[in-house]
Amino acid sequence: MRGVRTLAPFFSAAATRCPALLRWRVLEAGHDNALVWSRKHISLNAALIRARDGVVLWRARSTASRSSGDVPLSLFSLPLGVLRAAAFQGDDDAVASLLDDLARRMLASLPDMR
Repeated sequence: MRGVRTLAPFFSAAATRCPALLRWRVLEAGHDNALVWSRKHISLNAALIRARDGVVLWRARSTASRSSGDVPLSLFSLPLGVLRAAAFQGDDDAVASLLDDLARRMLASLPDMR
C-alpha cells in the first residue's frame, strides 16, 4: 500500500482536477575540482504520471555537465589553467545553463501528439 507521502500528490492533482502530475528527482549533482580543471554536473529523473490510476505516461532521465580548465603544457600555461578553472567554479550562471539543457533534452523526448 502506498504511504501518505506518496499519495499526497495524487490528492492534490484530484483537488485541482489535473489529469496528470510531474514527479522529478535529482539523482546526482555536484562539482569536481582539480588544480587546473573544474567540472559541474547534474542528473535528473522525471516522470509524468496519470493521476487517476498512477500509470506512468512518460519517463526521462538526463545528465548535463560543464567543465573548464587547461592541460598545463608548460610553466607559463599552468597559472592560466588555474585561473580558468577558478573562474569557472565561481560562475553561478553555469548551474542555470545546466538546468536549461536538462529541461530542453527531457522535453524533447515527449511524444508529439498533434
